[in-house]
Amino acid sequence: MMRVLLRYLEGALLVTMGGAMECLALGPDYWMLLNPKYEWLTLIAACTCIFFGLAILFGGGSKPRRGRVLAGLVFVCCLALFWWGGEPVGSGQVFDTPMDPPASFSGGSEGTGPLLEQESRITHDGREYVLMNTAELITLGMQPETAPGEGFVSVRGFIVNTPELTEQGMYALFRVQIICCLADAVAVGVLVQGPAPAGDYGWAQVSGSVAETGEMAATLGDFLRGISLPDVMLTYVEPGIVLESQHAEPIEPPSFPYIFEVRYEEPFAF
Repeated sequence: MMRVLLRYLEGALLVTMGGAMECLALGPDYWMLLNPKYEWLTLIAACTCIFFGLAILFGGGSKPRRGRVLAGLVFVCCLALFWWGGEPVGSGQVFDTPMDPPASFSGGSEGTGPLLEQESRITHDGREYVLMNTAELITLGMQPETAPGEGFVSVRGFIVNTPELTEQGMYALFRVQIICCLADAVAVGVLVQGPAPAGDYGWAQVSGSVAETGEMAATLGDFLRGISLPDVMLTYVEPGIVLESQHAEPIEPPSFPYIFEVRYEEPFAF
């Protein structure tokens, strides 16, 4: 009897888990937990769980059994808890205001997205700057002479400062990059030469020219290894390049703060 009950309970839980995964994949909050390009994979896994769960529940013959009835009741209770079980952890904060990924997200690193070419640059004092994220700057700006926009770029992120960097007249600008989910989050930062703009949110957008740090790279590398940020698996700042600030302004954190893709040509995933 117990073995039969456990079998049907397993089936009910599989169906419940599959339903929860499907709701997550089809809902507006998926990107807060996982990379949106994996929605299709989550949907396939959800359908698989539901299929095998139903096979366990209803594949054992047509005669009703006590174990099947009890498992069905557990299944109904799980559904009731899922739909009406109260507030999720963190309610009142991020999950109370569902947000969709921005239109610039294309779903893959090879995509170009719907961003128009004229929207991929900004102008300050007659100079054009290419909009890109910190991971793209590190990837493409290792050789300043071949960096996009002749080395004139604009990035945004949250400001991190240390006494050692302040002594060098620098600070770091970070964005959190997510490959799959929050468990593999990496804070990717770039060095900025110049005073950090003061703001209420700790975020800034900096436009400037990419330059090499030269002989300072080894010393800066020692400083940067000491930077540790909460809620990320790894913190990385490239010590070999620096963004020489020509225009910096404080900004509010974007509604879509994570980096989910790295592009290799304009328009970038700013």
